[in-house]
Amino acid sequence: MDTQKTWRAALSEYRAAKETGAFRPDARTCSDILARVAGVVRKGHGPAGDDAAAELTERAAAACEIVDDVERSDVPTTEATYALLARACAAAGDAGAATAALARARAANVAVRRRAYAPVLALRCARGELDPALALAREAAAWGVALGAADHAALLACAGRGGRRDRVPALLAAFARDVPVAPAPEPAWGAVLACAPRAWRGARFARVDAASGACAACGATLEAVALGAAERGALAARVASLALQACGAARWAAFERWLATSAHDCVVDGANVGFAGGAPFLELRRVDAVVRACEQRGRRPLVVLHARHVHRAAPRDRPLVRAWRRRGQLYACPAGGNDDWYWLAAAVAVGVGGWLVSNDEMRDHHFGMLSRGDFLRWKTRHVVKFALGGGGVVLDPPPPYSAQAQFHPGAWHVPARVGAGAGEAVAATVVTRREQPGALAWLCCAAPGRTP
Repeated sequence: MDTQKTWRAALSEYRAAKETGAFRPDARTCSDILARVAGVVRKGHGPAGDDAAAELTERAAAACEIVDDVERSDVPTTEATYALLARACAAAGDAGAATAALARARAANVAVRRRAYAPVLALRCARGELDPALALAREAAAWGVALGAADHAALLACAGRGGRRDRVPALLAAFARDVPVAPAPEPAWGAVLACAPRAWRGARFARVDAASGACAACGATLEAVALGAAERGALAARVASLALQACGAARWAAFERWLATSAHDCVVDGANVGFAGGAPFLELRRVDAVVRACEQRGRRPLVVLHARHVHRAAPRDRPLVRAWRRRGQLYACPAGGNDDWYWLAAAVAVGVGGWLVSNDEMRDHHFGMLSRGDFLRWKTRHVVKFALGGGGVVLDPPPPYSAQAQFHPGAWHVPARVGAGAGEAVAATVVTRREQPGALAWLCCAAPGRTP
């Protein structure tokens, strides 16, 4: 379809083709016309924001027409089909049709992402319809869709405007859960702090001591927020389910039996350590140096390596392998499996306080299939970075507190901004880079009398 046509011209051509019987829907054409009608131009531009209300209504009706045609044909619908429809209906102010678009996706067994829920949620909140908005949020959570900072800000602002302060505690807990490590943008923390008790002092930027977690503004100590037992169990089950498919049922069952007998509390990603610094081949002596560094910290390490690396060990390194085996410190992943699943499962199985020593940022697609919120929170509390150099091994465990919004009875703290080189959480991935000490600024809002 000609990319220079206006959406009306493209729609007219589409309808004319239907009337003559010369048109047969195909996925590419339907996707293009739907994107144009819904106000989305490819290459990153957003929906047209200056359209008059009548035009937005016309666009929404046309989007419904196109999706009706697609559903009646043999053209497969996709997540984008319903996301665009929901966006068009929400832009026209038709909350009922936008919500119905999400229901159509469920009926078609199509899993939609946040981009489908966000415009509908924003519309409900802008209208002050808190209960329908909360119902949407619950539905999104049930489908494994984590809301973003802007979504939680809209819910909190809606609750504040409507005098629904009874809902604020649960909304704050959801904010901390779904926006675990990312510094919140200004609209988000503004909406959060607007819900603070009126008698509290206004929000101030504050530094948190990297060693103790103490806030310089109010003296409160931030906490290490770990996954609860139920969340950790759900993460472990999801890892096992995906690993079983990737590694094979027999291999994974054998690993789980072995894992039940292991006493480790620290897992070393052997390949990541052995190839650190761009080494041309896996260096087992580096792995052993990290093992010894963990032992010096009082840890019981387990090295996870693919079997091929163990079998190809150089003669000088074979005593290391034998020593690891003798001490129960090695699991060699069998051929046909991805060692990532083995070291991840072994680390999650440790529970509270466990370590995973690895510099792997876990960008691979298989990590993206895990629940982003829970996996991010698990990573921030359990992944230990390492450095190798002339001075030996340097281990960098997580700080004693979690870099996420924390709401306590006497003080609220929201990570609000970061400096150059600081950590960030990317919404579309499961990558989390740890911020440098002192790089993360916090907004502190405290009750009167809270002083350091």
